[in-house]
Amino acid sequence: MINVRHLTPNDNLEKAADLIWQVDPYICPDFFGDEERAKKFGKILFKNDGGLFDFDHILVAEDTEEPGKLLGILIYTDNKITSWDCEAMRRAVESLGIEIPQFFDRANKEYMELVVNEAKTLPDGVAEIEFLATDIESRGKGVAQAVFETFLALPQYHEQHLTVLADNPPAIRLYEKLGFQTVSTQNGYPDNSVETHHMVRKNSDTTMPGEVRIPIEVSARHVHLSQHLIDVLFGEGYKITPLRALSQPTEFLSNERIDIVGQREILHNVAILGPAREHTQVEISLTDARKLGLNPPIRESGNHNRSASCRLVGPVGEFELQDGVIVARRHIHMSPADAERLGVNDGDFVSVEVKDALRPVVFKDTLVRVKDSFILSMHIDTDESNAAGLTADSYGLIVK
Repeated sequence: MINVRHLTPNDNLEKAADLIWQVDPYICPDFFGDEERAKKFGKILFKNDGGLFDFDHILVAEDTEEPGKLLGILIYTDNKITSWDCEAMRRAVESLGIEIPQFFDRANKEYMELVVNEAKTLPDGVAEIEFLATDIESRGKGVAQAVFETFLALPQYHEQHLTVLADNPPAIRLYEKLGFQTVSTQNGYPDNSVETHHMVRKNSDTTMPGEVRIPIEVSARHVHLSQHLIDVLFGEGYKITPLRALSQPTEFLSNERIDIVGQREILHNVAILGPAREHTQVEISLTDARKLGLNPPIRESGNHNRSASCRLVGPVGEFELQDGVIVARRHIHMSPADAERLGVNDGDFVSVEVKDALRPVVFKDTLVRVKDSFILSMHIDTDESNAAGLTADSYGLIVK
């Protein structure tokens, strides 16, 4: 559902500029003036010139069902960003035939130029996030997380910086969960009147060199349906509809629910994850299995050989599933860059120590899954989460 990549000259640059306009209530209104003028800035803002809005330093999220539809944007700097000419930018804005925003010169000189000058001093391997925004209609659907985690996975950086408004606790909690720590608090633009936190994340911020914090996600019982089974349970030609995006690109939690009927009990309103797969798969915990009276094997996704059976009941039909019920083996999704950084390969089994949990544990025999599109995260089920006493601050470390 979500694909993250670098911005290109062929993208809708007016939309990209409009996304930047939505970043904060201070800098962007001063620089752009208003939303209509912000869109027109798209014609002059983005270039391959080593400037603040260089294409190679801008990540965008797009809707995979509507390629080119931009949902979010992240702009970052490093010491390769060396160009910002305030006078040239002013002339470029004047060439658009629009009125120069009232506080444009202040934002141009006191923020944009300053950001570039500070970027020049960043050490090699260090990047700073300057702008992060999600389209209003796409907020709460995992877009910002997908863009953010793609940025954190860029292999050329071992340290990341950002500045966040002090009065934005939800953002601060998210950044802390991802491994950022506040190193200073200061007053910033405009006129040193706004309190901000400067936060830093180091890929080796743990006790041993090379250790990387792995976000841990809990998978409750759910079903992956083939289109054939969707037709049977919901009606011919039915398409499941997204409720919200999940952490892995293109995957989503759907609005639809079904029942799982076992030999003893029924599990009602079980979630369906999309999009449709080639083969139907039911993933439950061992606790769920006992309630249902089933004996499913612990397997990696897609391995249904001699797995358990059940009956699936939808609003218009039901189906006797002969195999496909499993307890999902705990696993870590990662990109090839993550795998190289962690020193592992696809198909490896590793031990993961859970940190900042109520009952810290080490999960052995955790499967490594590597794919270009994967976002770094470890998936465990509800039984495993409860055993560890997982909290919002918990994360995993691969231990040798």
